[in-house]
Amino acid sequence: MERKLLVELYDAYSRELLLYLAGLCHDFSLAEDLMQETFLKAILSLPKNHTNMRAWLYMTARNLCISHMRKSSRETLQSDDDDADSVFRAIGGSTGGPLAQLLENERNRALFQALSGIDVRNREVLILQYFGGLGQNEIARILGLTASNVRVLAYRGKQKLRKLLEEAGYNDIS
Repeated sequence: MERKLLVELYDAYSRELLLYLAGLCHDFSLAEDLMQETFLKAILSLPKNHTNMRAWLYMTARNLCISHMRKSSRETLQSDDDDADSVFRAIGGSTGGPLAQLLENERNRALFQALSGIDVRNREVLILQYFGGLGQNEIARILGLTASNVRVLAYRGKQKLRKLLEEAGYNDIS
């Protein structure tokens, strides 16, 4: 793979892949390592004429995360407030004043914790859809599901997420 293409891919997708992996494994430093390993695999094996490089990167990142979780004999990794803070600090915060930034960080922390409360498959679909910006057909290819199954998982995940956020005191969720 050409260096220029790799730099373009990294600039375009590294932040969203990092957020996706952090949402899956709930460990920011592990997510960073897995993201770097994803791009290493891209250097070694992704052909420059691949039809959907973004989907390939997501699928590779997901497979690396699953492999790591299997190796460590854990199905899910627990998160704490520090992990949530570090994920959202790394992704980028508000450009508003201190109060706006505080409110956004609190909202992001609540969202991150609520996402942790829904089952893995629904969480993965929501992260890919909203943070990754992927369409239902792309998500279906990545996860090995049908588009209608992705639609159902997204609906159920949003319902559960809404319930968890309302329970946490965020009643004005739209």
